[in-house]
Amino acid sequence: MPYITCKKDLNSPVIHLDFLVTKNSYQPILGLTASADKLDLIRKCDNVNRVNCCKSISNLLCKYNQVFEGLGNLPGKYRITLCENSVPVVSVTRKVAFSLLEPLKAELDRMVKAGVIEKATEPTDWVSPLVIV
Repeated sequence: MPYITCKKDLNSPVIHLDFLVTKNSYQPILGLTASADKLDLIRKCDNVNRVNCCKSISNLLCKYNQVFEGLGNLPGKYRITLCENSVPVVSVTRKVAFSLLEPLKAELDRMVKAGVIEKATEPTDWVSPLVIV
């Protein structure tokens, strides 16, 4: 099989690399040592930054309790303006495990009662699938 030699010359010494050329449509492989390291595509980092964080959820909830209380409604009314060239998208619904159907229905009912969401009573141009977390 034929090889081609490529050279890299971007603010660094010139590097020549050999690549194997095939007739078939194989998944391309960029070898780590032969290509990625020499082309400086991957940089190794040996240091770790430590971030101070709360040791427990209760400390976090206590420190920022105002963030985790209530519904979090913003005052006033807001309008979402779409770009002129926006095209409506209808995504396929995701399956919900049978064991989660009742808890899901209860949560959706609670959110409707709280005014967070509204039940769709007619077809709509924009449809996004539900993601259960």
